[in-house]
Amino acid sequence: MPKVVDRDAMKLRVLDAAKAVLVREGLAEARMEQVARQAGIAKGTIYLYFDSKDALVAALLERMTKDIETALAPVDLPATLDEFLDEINRRLTGRDEDGRSVVNFFLIFGSALTSPPVAERLTRTFDQFGSRIAERLRALQDRGQVLSECDPDHAGRALAAMLDGLVLHQALFRRSAAEREKMVSAALAIIGRGLAADRR
Repeated sequence: MPKVVDRDAMKLRVLDAAKAVLVREGLAEARMEQVARQAGIAKGTIYLYFDSKDALVAALLERMTKDIETALAPVDLPATLDEFLDEINRRLTGRDEDGRSVVNFFLIFGSALTSPPVAERLTRTFDQFGSRIAERLRALQDRGQVLSECDPDHAGRALAAMLDGLVLHQALFRRSAAEREKMVSAALAIIGRGLAADRR
């Protein structure tokens, strides 16, 4: 009887192996043979799921950016500015304790950040994040929580960039959880004072 293979599970296995190899070897040096060895499969098996190394790397980029989008996806529209800032705080202090996923992302894709497909995918992820923040700011403006002079679209992109900077800082400098919480709290206090309609 032929062996039944769960195609989705095998695809994830290959992607996990590719991620490990790409982190270790770098994008330019990684070879399909290494990915196959890491996954414990024959090299030809990879080509049943991915036509080429480029297709495999593109699928890994898609998976990693979707993971980022999921981690940043909002839950509900906040009723108050404090709720909004608390949500950001939870997301920044409750994920990826040592920043490993961010470091891995840059180890894999750092040399390719200027390539059009990678830049386009990252721009789309960043734009979605900025739009989600803008949506929240707009709702908070409607509730009188955020300054009416604040342009939600520009502020959303600016906040996304600042939050991105906090995540990168943690990944690069590996602060303790206590230090990270203090840094995030200080940043959010500044952001809150700048956005607050009542300028507390």
